Amino acid sequence: MTKNGSVTGRHPKMKKREFNDSLGFVQINLNKQRQATKDLGTYIRDIDKPMILVQEPHVNGKGVISKGSYCLRAAACKSRETPIRASIFFHSSMERQVWFKESITTADCAVVQTKVDGVMLHGWNRYTMPIARLHESR
Repeated sequence: MTKNGSVTGRHPKMKKREFNDSLGFVQINLNKQRQATKDLGTYIRDIDKPMILVQEPHVNGKGVISKGSYCLRAAACKSRETPIRASIFFHSSMERQVWFKESITTADCAVVQTKVDGVMLHGWNRYTMPIARLHESR
């Protein structure tokens, strides 16, 4: 940090983010598309403390979730045996305030815990099969 309070190493056009004790929620189905994941990073730029409940995230060939932005972190099942269908993205500034509940997370349900205004909150994102696919599977 410099004497005038600016952070070094930050892109000049990027505004300094200051967070209060509130969360901004977004729920989206990315349909496993890489471009939709990239667009998500742009879309959530102005949301303070974004918690993005993502269904069907884009996963590369090695089983790693594409995050769409360097400032996003993903909480999801680490199993490579089943496709990841539910995850929760959050801003990197919240990394020490969000705890991934790996013991109860599956490929279809991601769970995190955080504290807002002194109250513990659990965030759940459960994948539900769209009705069109449900009828196709019968």
